[in-house]
Amino acid sequence: MSYLAYLNLSTNRFSGQIPPDLGYLRNLKFLDLNCNSLQGNIPDAVTNCSSLRGLYLAGNLLVGEIPKKLALLSSLLHLWLHSNNLTGAIPPDLGNIATLRHVILQSNQLHGSIPEELGKLSNMSDLLLGVNMLSGRIPEALLNLSSLQQLAMPVNMLHGPLPSKIGDSLPNLQLLYLGGNMLGGHIPESLGNASALQSIALENNYGFTGRIPPPLGKLQKLRTLFLHNNNLEAKDSQSWEFLDALTNCTLLVRLSLYGNLLRGVIPDSVGNLSSNLDYLSLGSNMLYGLVPSSIGNLHKLTTLDLQYNSFTGAIGGLIESMVNL
Repeated sequence: MSYLAYLNLSTNRFSGQIPPDLGYLRNLKFLDLNCNSLQGNIPDAVTNCSSLRGLYLAGNLLVGEIPKKLALLSSLLHLWLHSNNLTGAIPPDLGNIATLRHVILQSNQLHGSIPEELGKLSNMSDLLLGVNMLSGRIPEALLNLSSLQQLAMPVNMLHGPLPSKIGDSLPNLQLLYLGGNMLGGHIPESLGNASALQSIALENNYGFTGRIPPPLGKLQKLRTLFLHNNNLEAKDSQSWEFLDALTNCTLLVRLSLYGNLLRGVIPDSVGNLSSNLDYLSLGSNMLYGLVPSSIGNLHKLTTLDLQYNSFTGAIGGLIESMVNL
């Protein structure tokens, strides 16, 4: 089988360790062992498959560190190691695989900081590192990844601000998932320049402050905006400008601002939000007064969360107009 180029044994019930003998398959280009019950370490022998372009080991029971020798796979495009029990740090050596496009390491037990060296991977499209124990700041070097479409690092222990030029430097970004960390500071206004963005999730950081940037309203493709459980403020007409701006996001389906520091009366412009809006959460803020009747224009709402505020007045007519609640 020395000429074997594609080996797909995924989604079976294979157990035991990954056999080092796979290293004899020198012409192997794709090795897919996803979704089995494989155990033990990733063997260094895999790096003998020097023509490998896709290494898919996700959804197993693998342990130990990610081998530094994977950097020898100079043609590798896809590295899928997610949903295992891998430990240790992300090897900086991965930054030497110039061909890498997809690195998916989420749902492991990786720790340490995100290597600056990943910023050398100019062909990178997807960098998914969520649900680990990564710490430190988001490296400025990642702004070199101008081809990046998905950046997902939720549920880690990352801290510090987002790079201020993130939206200018990542023009192809479609998904930005950074929820469940300890990030803080102001949300960069430059995100409004990342015109391909479809989903922004910065929830459960408890550290983002200041106003919600109105330039987010320039994101014509935006479908999801999750900013809940932070310390974002709106207390006057200027700081509520973001709501008017978001009315330009005509594809918006889900908007969650729960658990922030939004104060006062909800502006009538809430009723001008996307006619596609399905989910709207403004609960656990410091809102009061009447709920604007214009909110009844959002006919596709299936979830409206206004809990833990100080609203007054009647709600009967409001509810009657929302046939999908």
